[in-house]
Amino acid sequence: MKYKRKLPNYLLTTVTLAAAMWVVTLPLSAKATEISLVNMANWTVYSGLQTPEGLRIPESIEFLKDTPYYANPDDSPEEAEGVFAPQKVRVLKGEASWSVSSAVQWQIDTMYGPRWVRPYMWDIAITKPETIYLTGETPLYQNQNDQVESIASLSPQEVQIVNIEDKWFVGDSQIGKAWVQIHTTWLGDLWVHIPINRIGTVRPISQRAHYNNEPYYYEVGTALQDNDHTGTNELADGRLTNGVYEVIAELTTVYDRSYLVRSADGDKWVRGVGTIITDTNETLVLKVETPLFSDVWSTNNKELAVLKDVTVTAFETIQETFNGTWYHVRTSQGTTGWVNKRRAEPEDAIPVLWKIRLMGEKVPFRYPGVNFDVHMPNLPAQTVTALAYWDEPSGDKWVKIQTAEGNVWVRILFNDRIQDPKVMLQIAFNERNLGFATIIPQGHDLTLFGQQKIGYRSDDGTDFLSLVQLASVFRYQTKQDENNHTILLTKGDYKFELQAGQREAQIYWHNVHERTVQLLQPPIYSVGEWYLKLHDMISLFGLSQESWRNPDYFSLIEKDYIVEISDFPTKVGTDRKFELQAWLYEQWSMQKGNLRMPAMISIEEEGEASTSSLDAFQERVGSEEHVATVWYRLYASRTLTPGLHRLNAVLRVGERIVWKQGFSVEVPQ
Repeated sequence: MKYKRKLPNYLLTTVTLAAAMWVVTLPLSAKATEISLVNMANWTVYSGLQTPEGLRIPESIEFLKDTPYYANPDDSPEEAEGVFAPQKVRVLKGEASWSVSSAVQWQIDTMYGPRWVRPYMWDIAITKPETIYLTGETPLYQNQNDQVESIASLSPQEVQIVNIEDKWFVGDSQIGKAWVQIHTTWLGDLWVHIPINRIGTVRPISQRAHYNNEPYYYEVGTALQDNDHTGTNELADGRLTNGVYEVIAELTTVYDRSYLVRSADGDKWVRGVGTIITDTNETLVLKVETPLFSDVWSTNNKELAVLKDVTVTAFETIQETFNGTWYHVRTSQGTTGWVNKRRAEPEDAIPVLWKIRLMGEKVPFRYPGVNFDVHMPNLPAQTVTALAYWDEPSGDKWVKIQTAEGNVWVRILFNDRIQDPKVMLQIAFNERNLGFATIIPQGHDLTLFGQQKIGYRSDDGTDFLSLVQLASVFRYQTKQDENNHTILLTKGDYKFELQAGQREAQIYWHNVHERTVQLLQPPIYSVGEWYLKLHDMISLFGLSQESWRNPDYFSLIEKDYIVEISDFPTKVGTDRKFELQAWLYEQWSMQKGNLRMPAMISIEEEGEASTSSLDAFQERVGSEEHVATVWYRLYASRTLTPGLHRLNAVLRVGERIVWKQGFSVEVPQ
């Protein structure tokens, strides 16, 4: 005999998120175009930190044992600030994979502010649901034993929970089920044994979402079976037509979520979240060229206009992973349409007037990274005029260039060259000669890649590294004089020499003494072992110090450069000032807070003790954020006395000489 009740307006299912990407075709001229929304992939909901959402991300968790907590999500176990005793805590963010992974990150609210914990799933409990929805024909048992015949069964319906074990979401390790005691009005309290991925709770919601050809299901069991076993939507009852639907309920399990949508011919369950449309009331100032589209759903949309220097009112928005925010706007003339600032001229592009030598074929874009068809072939390697440049948040650098068919944007790589009559040197990072060493502390010891000891950390927190070991990592030759307690390190044409107990380092190039530099602290020498303070090591080797995920770990990076030379001027003007400019092309930038030895150029007199130019600086061109290609303008100048001068242009990273070139300049009387 079956106990039945009216089916509520929400059912249980699992879900994958349909990721959407806009595919756009637009000619270079402002004519009609087409835009369509297509499903590119199905993404599970397991990745990333997310705010609480039903059973999928619980609002609270309970620690069942002592649990370390951390100030930062990437802190090592040794960096725990303390330990929480067993207790219930409020969740701020969590990873949706918590129910299928051994340990994940949780951000929780504490008396100290937000803190991070990563307990194993069997070491926590979550708030027990008060009701669940039975997703299929479910046998009822008097006890927790499904090896006997059931006394009745229930059709799909919402039921009240009487008892469920604390760690029900871990389930039976062999069959993935949990025992749940439920209440029936006819037979009293009975037990059901159901798969964990069928245990879900529902909540009413009210939102609008766009769906295009989304599979739908009348029966939740069919949807679950389709998702569990085929993943191909073969069991779907149909597909939603292209349009906007009211979403009236959300169901969550510890694994996934699903949505109930209302259509003209009844309510249906879908596994995709759709593209959510949110009401808004915003004023947008469109300062740059921005296409206005009739809509963003069908494949025959038209570009209504190109807006620039206008103010519009937005009344709806759509948030997309790839494209950011779409705004449904109304112009002052009453025209409505959709705009997206990521699919337009970048507002923060910097105007320039450069000549750029493109070193390879380039794909032209109407806007950076936007697949508008500009109806022109790829551009061959050539010299072009750049009107603007822009650093994309993803890391690419773009320039807007002139062509015979109009202005287009192209992506710039670090081997492309800016041409300027005033610039005599083109300096590019040489990725083939990259040196790299990661230093990992273990107590007071500093280790190389967490293995052999390479230095130590003093009681006051100062780091010292082994000079001989680091020289080996960066392929320096070392020669020690035990009698004089000196050590000479050589790599190519660059050398430096240290003496135990002395704060001076002697710098050489081509076996010629260049200059003496002062160290922060004398090298420490003991029985053939040499130790040098980290900052002095970075300066002499010309390294950059980069911290990664754990701020206590750091990497030392040695960069090499290739220098291209234009003709040096042989004369200077009546002001007797000689200027040297260079473009420096780096492949990546350093994160804020790291110690970076900048590459600098200088002008030095032949035969004199090597000194800095009277004026020298390095100026970054472009974004301060992390970008893949980074440009710097290097500058040095020196005022000369009348007569003939033999000068040297020198490129240094820290104290390390990378390149040196001599030339002559005549200064008029």
